[in-house]
Amino acid sequence: MMRDIVSRPERAPEQPLAAPHPPAPAATPPAPAAPRSSAASTFLDATSAFEGVIRSSEPLRLDGRVKGEIHCEDSVVIGRSARIEATIRADAIVIAGEVRGEAHAARKLTLAATARMEGQLTTPAIVIEEGAELIGRIQIGVMPPPSELQPDRDPATAGRPGDTRRATPSATSPPPG
Repeated sequence: MMRDIVSRPERAPEQPLAAPHPPAPAATPPAPAAPRSSAASTFLDATSAFEGVIRSSEPLRLDGRVKGEIHCEDSVVIGRSARIEATIRADAIVIAGEVRGEAHAARKLTLAATARMEGQLTTPAIVIEEGAELIGRIQIGVMPPPSELQPDRDPATAGRPGDTRRATPSATSPPPG
């Protein structure tokens, strides 16, 4: 059953007559509505799905489904309900949901206790909470800022899309004989 919600103004209680009060200062306009997450200015909720490339210079929180690439100059939070198939490049990454792909954090990467990661992690600092699941590789070392973490688009690039490793002669040359 569907019901309409009607807002009714509250009646002010009866008050005795008194000396008039000085006029109140002009009301300040209401503050803009806060984003759904206090730390994230961009948000994808659990009922949403996105396929493609997400680019953001502001903090990002994802609770829905994403397939593609995520590039963020700030932090990315993958919520518990999120299902991500992507390459993620950001300053800091917190994973609490499921991710398949690559996660490259320039500063720090955290796998929360509810995280399930399958793929490659690259970061100078990592936190793995008890209960987190990881199937893949971790590379820990100095990372360039997120703006410099763009995939190498050179035709000589080896492997899958976004792979920044160069092809070696043995990988591109036909077998001898």
